[in-house]
Amino acid sequence: MIKNYVTNIIVILLFGITIAGMVGMSIPETRTFYMDYTPEYLLLLFVVLMIYHKPWNRRFFTALIVILTTSLMIEIIGVNCGIPFGSYSYGSIFGITLCNTPLIIAINWFLLIYSIYVISSFLQWHFLFRSLFGAGVVVLYDYIMEPVATQLNWWNWSNSTIPNQNYIAWFAFSFIVLLLLHLNRIKVRNRMAAIILSVIFVFFIGLRLIMLFDL
Repeated sequence: MIKNYVTNIIVILLFGITIAGMVGMSIPETRTFYMDYTPEYLLLLFVVLMIYHKPWNRRFFTALIVILTTSLMIEIIGVNCGIPFGSYSYGSIFGITLCNTPLIIAINWFLLIYSIYVISSFLQWHFLFRSLFGAGVVVLYDYIMEPVATQLNWWNWSNSTIPNQNYIAWFAFSFIVLLLLHLNRIKVRNRMAAIILSVIFVFFIGLRLIMLFDL
């Protein structure tokens, strides 16, 4: 069992790294340096999340593989076929790619869906409403993130316009995945899930606010 003081130190470090990255990416002279560490940052969040995950069993491991695989596949289809999100392409910041799609993007999807699933599991609602709520949070995240990501050239949309179908696709995909998790009653306990989700939101909300002053 990880002691509370260790967890507190990890939380402080995560927020510190996140804020440093947020500030670093907002400064033109340091932007490239901080952006180069984006894949490592996502992997760090993933590792921390998995260290605190309980219980490790076959059902969870299967869910982990399914989320990573399906999210990567839908991104590959999106990049190469223009559906279901719209026509877009990734920049080089995310490292290793498969069919023009960064492998690390599957980790990003997992961080988001897993964290929201853990949090929504505490709600005393019907699983359908928990899934709808979770999908709504995912779309809120995407709405906040998209202008930042395109401004930093993480990916680019055709005609430089974020299509409405992107948000619809984000909602539909995350809803289906969350619904399946709830239907299969995947048991998860993770006191770091809310922290990871908060860290991600702080990062993009901070950059959105900075963008208002011409990033």
